Amino acid sequence: MPKACGPLNILGSRPYKQPENLYKMKKARETTAFTPEPDTERCTQCGICADVCPEAAIDACDVTDIDRWKCILCFACVKSCPEQAKNMTDQNFNAAVGQLAEAIQSRKEPALFLT
Repeated sequence: MPKACGPLNILGSRPYKQPENLYKMKKARETTAFTPEPDTERCTQCGICADVCPEAAIDACDVTDIDRWKCILCFACVKSCPEQAKNMTDQNFNAAVGQLAEAIQSRKEPALFLT
């Protein structure tokens, strides 16, 4: 019979990297819901989104409850939802996506910087 192992000792901690502008991000989240919004009419409470969330920001018992302070905007829940019941609805977010989509239309050549 195999010998039982203890808990894994993995270097590092979560979050793996603290954003430099964490204070500004937290202030913005007080007024703006930069998290995926659940569509309660489409959601079947299957729990796939809660399973794939790397930060456990989605309540497994009620997947329409998302902790906006834990959410890291990886969009795993949006990508994995078979009913497409998680979406970004905030106008500021959608405007930023539009600006990014416009900005990536033309190729930028790589630059080499030597010091």
